[in-house]
Amino acid sequence: MKIVNTFKLFLLMGLFLTVCSCQKQQENKTNRGQVHCVDNFENVLDISFTPVKPYDIKHTLFSDQGAWHAYAVPSDSRYYGGFTGPMVMSMYGEWLSKGFAQWNIIEDNQSLDWSKSIRSVRYLPGSIVQTYLLDGLDIEQTLVFSDHRTSMIRTVFKNEGNKARNLNLTLSGTLWSSKQTISSNSRGEMVVNIKDHHSYLVQDVVPMSDNLKISTQDSSYVMRWNHQKVKRNDSLVFVMTQHYQFKEEPRYSYHKDFTVMETENQKRWNGYLCKYFNRESRLLKDTSNIKIAVKSIMTLVTNYRSKAGDLKHAGTFPSVSYQGFYGFWSWDSWKHAVAYSYFEPQMAKDNLRSMFDYQDDRGMVADCIYYNSKENNWRDTKPPLAAWAVAKIFDATKDTSFVEEMLPRLIKYHHWWYTDRDHDNNGLCEYGSTDGTRIAAAWESGMDNAVRFDHAEMIQNRDKAWSLDQESVDLNCYLYYDKKMISYLENVLQIKKPSLTAIGTSDLRTMIRQLMFDKEEGFYFDIDLEKKKQIPIYGPEGWIPLWSEVATKEEAISIVKNIMDTTKFNTYIPCPTLDASHPKFNPLKGYWRGPVWLDQAYFAIKGMYKYGYDDKAIVLTENIMNHCQGLKDRAPIRENYHPITGEGLNAIGFSWSSAHLLMLLRESK
Repeated sequence: MKIVNTFKLFLLMGLFLTVCSCQKQQENKTNRGQVHCVDNFENVLDISFTPVKPYDIKHTLFSDQGAWHAYAVPSDSRYYGGFTGPMVMSMYGEWLSKGFAQWNIIEDNQSLDWSKSIRSVRYLPGSIVQTYLLDGLDIEQTLVFSDHRTSMIRTVFKNEGNKARNLNLTLSGTLWSSKQTISSNSRGEMVVNIKDHHSYLVQDVVPMSDNLKISTQDSSYVMRWNHQKVKRNDSLVFVMTQHYQFKEEPRYSYHKDFTVMETENQKRWNGYLCKYFNRESRLLKDTSNIKIAVKSIMTLVTNYRSKAGDLKHAGTFPSVSYQGFYGFWSWDSWKHAVAYSYFEPQMAKDNLRSMFDYQDDRGMVADCIYYNSKENNWRDTKPPLAAWAVAKIFDATKDTSFVEEMLPRLIKYHHWWYTDRDHDNNGLCEYGSTDGTRIAAAWESGMDNAVRFDHAEMIQNRDKAWSLDQESVDLNCYLYYDKKMISYLENVLQIKKPSLTAIGTSDLRTMIRQLMFDKEEGFYFDIDLEKKKQIPIYGPEGWIPLWSEVATKEEAISIVKNIMDTTKFNTYIPCPTLDASHPKFNPLKGYWRGPVWLDQAYFAIKGMYKYGYDDKAIVLTENIMNHCQGLKDRAPIRENYHPITGEGLNAIGFSWSSAHLLMLLRESK
C-alpha cells in the first residue's frame, strides 16, 4: 500500500518541470505505484492539531472541493487512529469532536496502545495520509474529498506479523456539544444533527458485514466488527464516507470507488500544479519558492467554499482558521480570482459571480456576503478591481461568454462610483459609506485604520450616499485602471462605442497627476476636499500610480526612490503600510499602520516591473520570500507581517496573501 515516490530522486531545481511532465505519465498509469507529482510537496504545511475547545480553529486545516467541513491530524496521541474533526462551518467554525471516527483494535481481550505506534503523517496537495506500525500491524489512513459535500477515509490494516491475527475492531466517536445529537438509521449510517449550523453529517462505513454491531447513546456511538481474521501479509480495508450538508439542500446519496476517486483527485491536483507552473519565471527556479507557491495554492483551495445557503455561487473565505472571516469579501474576491485564473479558472469565475449576484439596482456591490444574506454588509463596498480580475480570467481562458456575462455588471459598478462617491462632481471620487459612518467609509478603502484617514469627516452626497472629505489617490488610480480594463474587454467583444463617458481615461490620468503628485516629495497623496491641499502621509496609496500606469516615467523615478528608501518602505520585509519613520508607525497594534500586507507589496513590485525597475523588484520580492516568518518552513501563510522583525501577524492561512504570493512568484521577470 506504499506510494512510490519516484520524483524524490530528481534534482529539486527541476521540480516545476517535473510537475508539468507528470500529467501525461499519470494518464497511462492507474495502479497504486503510479507517478504522483503531488508527492514532491509532502508536508509543506503542519497539519497536526488537537483542539482544546469546539471553537479552537486557529491552526492549519485541510478542506477541498469547496466542502464546508475540514480536518487536521491529531497532535495528541490519545486520538491516534483517526483524524481531528471534522470542523464544520456556516457563520462560524466548530469542531464536532476531537476525533469523531477513531479506530480501536482489540486482540486477546486487550486494546492495542496507539501511542506506542510508529507514526508518520504526509499532508500532500489534496490528501492526508497517516501511517502507523502498531504491534505488527501496518495501518494506513488516507483522507480525500470526493465532492463539495463529501470526504472519504480509507483505512487499511495489513498484517505484517508471522502468523494470522484475530482482531476485534471498533470505530467510535463522541460529540463535543450538547446542541448536537447522534443516531443511526436503518442503513447503518451515523446521522449527526447540528442545530446551530442548520446542517447534518452522515457517516457510513463499507463493508457493512453481518457481524457489525452499532450502538448509540446521546452524543456518542460505537461500531463493532468482531472476529476479523487477517492472514499473514493480508489486509482488511474499510472505506468511510462523511457527508456534510445543509438542511435546506435535498439529500443525495453519494458512493464512489475510493481508488477511482483517489486517481481523479490526484489528476485534478496535478492539473492545478501543471497549469500554475506552465510559465517561465525567474523566481520559480528556486525550489523553496516553488514550495511557497504550492503552499499558497493549498491555502486558497482549503478556503474555497461551494455555493450554499444564500451564497449563489462558490467563493473564498479570507481564512477558514479565523472566526470573523466566514464570508466572501469583494476586493478579496477580485484578488483571489486573479490567482485562481492561473490554475483553475472556474473557481476564478465563481469568485466574481458570487459578489455580483448581490449587485443592487444602483450598481453597488456589497462589501461582504454570507451564508445568511441578512448578515451581508451593505454599509460600504471595496476598491474597484473587478474588471482587472475579469480581464485576467479572459487572458487565461479566452472565454468571451464570461466577458459578455460580466461586462454590463462591471460598467454599472464603475458608474456607481461617480453617482454615489464623487461629492463635487469633478471626476475624482472619494471612499464613503451608505450609512454616513466614518468607520464604514474607512472599511471601503480596505485600509480600515490607515493614518491618512485620521482627520477625515463625512459629507453627504445623496440619500444613502456619503463620502469622506478627501479624494483618495489609490481609488482614482483603481478607477483609471478599471476604465482601461473595461475598454480592453469591450475590444474583446468588438464593441465599437465606449460605455464609459462620465470622464475619459486620459482626462482622469491628467487630473490625478496634476492634483495628487507632489514634485518636491516625489510621491502621490490624497487631497483634502475643503482645503484643496494634499494630505502628506506616505502609504501604499502613493505607489498605486505605478501599478495602474498613471505615473509618468519621471514621476516613477522618485516614487521608486521612496520605495527603496530604508527609512521609509525598504524595511526588512519591504512595503509596510505606513512610512516606517512616521510617529504613528506601529506594526503590532496598527492593522494598517505598519504591517506589510502582501497585496500592497504586490502593487508596488508589479508597478516597478511596469516601469523597468526589474532588478529592484526582484530584490524586494526575494526579501519577502526570505524574510516573512514561516514562508519557507511548515508554518501557515499569515494575514500580514511585521516589517522590522518578519513576524507573522493576525489571521493564519490567509487567502489574499496566498493569492499575491502566487502573483509575485509567477509574474517575476
